Amino acid sequence: MLRTGKLEESRTRCAPRRRPGHPFWKIDLIESDEGPQPAPQVFAVQMDPGSSLGTHFHFQDQFQLVIKGGGTIGRSPLQRFSLHYASGHTGYGPLVAGEGGMTYYTIRAITDGPGHYLPGAREEMQAVKKRNLHAEWAAPTQGGLHPLVPLQDNGVAAWAASLAPGECFHAQGDAGMRFYVVADGSVHVAGDVLQTLDCAFLSGEHHNTPLQAGDAGAQLVVLQFNQATP
Repeated sequence: MLRTGKLEESRTRCAPRRRPGHPFWKIDLIESDEGPQPAPQVFAVQMDPGSSLGTHFHFQDQFQLVIKGGGTIGRSPLQRFSLHYASGHTGYGPLVAGEGGMTYYTIRAITDGPGHYLPGAREEMQAVKKRNLHAEWAAPTQGGLHPLVPLQDNGVAAWAASLAPGECFHAQGDAGMRFYVVADGSVHVAGDVLQTLDCAFLSGEHHNTPLQAGDAGAQLVVLQFNQATP
């Protein structure tokens, strides 16, 4: 499977939506029906300045990547390109936006619905291993690869990649399900062009499709939902 999501195109195609009673706007970049994996899902959440979302959990694993502004998640500060991973049935939060607001991507390999807020929904939480992982962006030198989230025993991992102009990046071996978010610059993938903050999902027969940096090079956030060698 190969799916792409473009932030500005998504803004134009579908105006941001505010859920009643929630202090944020939502923009869908990649949508899938709930069902058999993979069913990729990427959406942007734009939180109002000073607003908060209470501690909650989801049924599916997810990454969250801050793309604008900042705030906190639990006791951890958040800034542009801060990264957080929560496994399914793991509580996290609260999320609090700073004075300038905060916008972040929620990224899932399997589509899930709204959060289940704690403590009220505790009975819905399964007794599985809990994982809350946090990482800060560290741009590698051009042509380099820097680990953000070390490879976990469930195959989850994340890297920052820096590509020289025209350089190609692709996963080695059985990469399974990966998302790529363009942190800076642009990349070409399967005849499409992704600009800064656009994203791609690659799996199955497309897992090692190359991403080629544009004329100014590119920096990528690479998010993996199962085991592979970068």
